Amino acid sequence: MKRCTIRAHIDHVHEHNGALKILLGTHKQHRFPEEVQHVVQSSSPRTCRVITGSIYTIRPLLLHALVKPHSSERHRVLRPELTLVGASRKTSMKLSYV
Repeated sequence: MKRCTIRAHIDHVHEHNGALKILLGTHKQHRFPEEVQHVVQSSSPRTCRVITGSIYTIRPLLLHALVKPHSSERHRVLRPELTLVGASRKTSMKLSYV
């Protein structure tokens, strides 16, 4: 079963109004909860700045966090989570909202 989260941005998002910070490649690492702090401290996060109408996907196990907003600008994002059931590309996808 493969999963991904789609982020559809209704508003422009940057480091002052709550952008997402991610650690690239961490969704591929098998780690225990006690290892997460070490991974966070030894990695350089990337800030995802996006314009209104942008859509991108992330894997649910990707280590990520929201930047604390420092402005009163809106930060609206739709985040449906998709799950692909089965190994074939022809299988159905179940859409659930988080």
